[in-house]
Amino acid sequence: ESDSDDRFKAHTQRLVHIQSMLKRAPSYRTLELELIEWQERELFEYFVVVSLKKKPSKNTYLPEVTYQFPKLERPTKQVREAEERLKAIPQFCFPDAKDWNPVSEYNSETFSFMLTGEDGSRRFGYCRRLLPSGKGPRLPEVYCVISRLGCFDLFSKILDEVERRRGISAALVYPFMRSLMESPFPAPGKTIKVKTFLPGAGNEVIELRRPMDSRLEHVDFECLFKCLSIRQIIRIFASLLLERRVIFVADKLSTLSSCSHAVVALLYPFSWQHTFIPVLPSSMIDIVCCPTPFLVGLLSSSLPKLKELPVEEALMVNLGSDRFIRQMDDEDTL
Repeated sequence: ESDSDDRFKAHTQRLVHIQSMLKRAPSYRTLELELIEWQERELFEYFVVVSLKKKPSKNTYLPEVTYQFPKLERPTKQVREAEERLKAIPQFCFPDAKDWNPVSEYNSETFSFMLTGEDGSRRFGYCRRLLPSGKGPRLPEVYCVISRLGCFDLFSKILDEVERRRGISAALVYPFMRSLMESPFPAPGKTIKVKTFLPGAGNEVIELRRPMDSRLEHVDFECLFKCLSIRQIIRIFASLLLERRVIFVADKLSTLSSCSHAVVALLYPFSWQHTFIPVLPSSMIDIVCCPTPFLVGLLSSSLPKLKELPVEEALMVNLGSDRFIRQMDDEDTL
């Protein structure tokens, strides 16, 4: 009994000591700093225009950044990381660069991609691809906004305004993006107002609202259900729940982007924790040989190359024909 009492007293003393240490530790400071950092975070990190430039002595094109706001300054660690991200952006804006030739007509497309940093942090790229103003055959360009905020509708509205201004003059884009960058980072469910000026329209106030939960806000379920039957969607849903490898194939960037985001949203309130690339550049297609779970989208032009790769067990879905290119034959029993 005496030994038992001694052990109990020693255990109690250790608990009291630990509790007192926890009270003295400034654990609240980490949370406080995170809240301050969140409040001071900008609406977006940078805005770029990506264009196709012809390769010397070749008939193919390479995407490159032709306009950037703001310019990167001071060679800090953060700037170096930003420079690395900027190098990756063009191939996500033009994953099909090798397939392009000048055209006279092109229906604009809106799509998004995600960049994951070495520390696991995620940044979203919101893109509008369209033909610049002019006559005769020409190449499209992409307006791209990079942000930590996952909110497709909000940035689609921003891209609408960028397009309006760039259609008049590229010089009008800079003051608009500067006004946005100076605006406070909106809290969930809150609206910010941005004052702007547009020649011919005068002063304007643009309202941008951030939803309470952005995981469902930017999802276009209509596109998913137009492309696939209910039976196929259920089989894909089951494969994602079992954390398998899934590959979407489509002709259009907007279809890949919309369907990829929609099928992930079906998991709500759960979230997909593995590799997620709605539009995978053809230059990075080897990622599909990865043995870990993933959900990626590929343009149809990459399909011949995909079939040549030693891909492990994966579900390959053709969004244009509502059929499985490849499956594991147990999807109906999941």
